[in-house]
Amino acid sequence: MKIYLLIHLFQKNTSAWSDWSGKEFGSIESENGYNCAHISSDVKNKEIVCQQRLTGKLKENTYYTISGWVKTKNIEKGTNDNIMFYVDGYMTDPGTRESWFGYGARGILTKDDTWEFKKWTFKTDKKAKLAKILQFILYFQKVKGDIYFRNLKLEEGKKATPFTE
Repeated sequence: MKIYLLIHLFQKNTSAWSDWSGKEFGSIESENGYNCAHISSDVKNKEIVCQQRLTGKLKENTYYTISGWVKTKNIEKGTNDNIMFYVDGYMTDPGTRESWFGYGARGILTKDDTWEFKKWTFKTDKKAKLAKILQFILYFQKVKGDIYFRNLKLEEGKKATPFTE
């Protein structure tokens, strides 16, 4: 089974992940004994992303499943808020609206301070092979609070297989 996301265990560093500007994202933290990626926002009008490039890695017309453990704490939602997994791309340079495409999103809000297993299946089209940029995004928009991720993986197929290290 091929795993497409890098550093999915969040054990050593987050160098495979970046924010919108391409700057390395965040740090590894321990939460309830697990090594996790942590996103935190102290205001409701902020947009925070943690992304990883998938360009050239996914096949066209193929099902993929994203899965992993998520925990949210002290969440205060705002207007047009989002906490989600997302896959999108660009056929040309980013910023050209006509060139953007997406494969949808999956909301990942959990009960406060509770680890929940989340999964989302989507199907690619020919754009997955032709894209100049294709990326997986952990998206946190207009929400105050904390979100933790662990054992994330993106795999080919319609179901999430058990996570193994």
